[in-house]
Amino acid sequence: MSKVTNNVDTWQLIMKNELETLLDFGLTEKEAVVYLACLKEETSTPFTLAKKTKIPRTSIYDIISSLALKGLLTLKTSDGFTKQQTLIRANNPSVLREVIRQKHQKLNELELDIVNILPRLREDYHRGSTDSNFEYLAGIEGARETLIREEQAMTTTKTDVLIITQLLPMDIFGMQPLNTDVDVTLQAGVQKLKIIPLNDWSKHVLGYQYGRNASYVTQNQIRYVDELKFKIELRMTIIGEYIYKTCAEKDEVWGMIIKSKAYANTLRGMFHEVWKTATPVTEEFVQSLGENDMLKQERKTRT
Repeated sequence: MSKVTNNVDTWQLIMKNELETLLDFGLTEKEAVVYLACLKEETSTPFTLAKKTKIPRTSIYDIISSLALKGLLTLKTSDGFTKQQTLIRANNPSVLREVIRQKHQKLNELELDIVNILPRLREDYHRGSTDSNFEYLAGIEGARETLIREEQAMTTTKTDVLIITQLLPMDIFGMQPLNTDVDVTLQAGVQKLKIIPLNDWSKHVLGYQYGRNASYVTQNQIRYVDELKFKIELRMTIIGEYIYKTCAEKDEVWGMIIKSKAYANTLRGMFHEVWKTATPVTEEFVQSLGENDMLKQERKTRT
């Protein structure tokens, strides 16, 4: 939208882009109009400017004084600054650029001063408080609690669920609780992006869960990284600004829930970079692994 009002529509000599640029420079609309009018004459007087710009002469005096202080006009008087005899001459327009350079210099100096006082100002602003929160939950109970709260967040969120996991071992929480967690999220229609390392254990879990319910592969988007250096020893889930970490690796069993928008966004960016190069898990791939031995034994036992 134009910054120029109808007050100057009657003055046909002013180019719209010139006026708007001067407004961006920091002049008021009337100051810009008067300055442009002065540029078109070798000298002007308050009377001639008022007539040409249709701005009242009482306002012209204040405007030319302001422009003079800004270095854009030079005022000459014959009798101690007698207003009626004031002669007005526009300075070389190149002064506009010089003013900008001076503003740049002052802004650079101001930025340095601000940087120097920011630590003290931030001490007052934060006052020991933070938008982040870190909660550590020790042992098997803590790890299980982390999974429970992660599942609750999954089934209520409307954001993407991103998971990097080694696929938790069933001997920590028991087969039934883990299977129940899988079933609950599948039934809730939770859309998950999951990255896993490809190894004997992850192949076993893929085959087992797919044999229980093919939706484990078809509903979830799972990709794997077939690289020995890609060693994952915990489960990390990103939901909104929360990160849920569950570790059940040998002697390390713990959970952690972190609320941090910055941390979540950082991990989310790293996740998507790995996702680009990871290989999708397809039904054909899981079927190529053959029938899962544990699932085969379960079915045999039930019959």
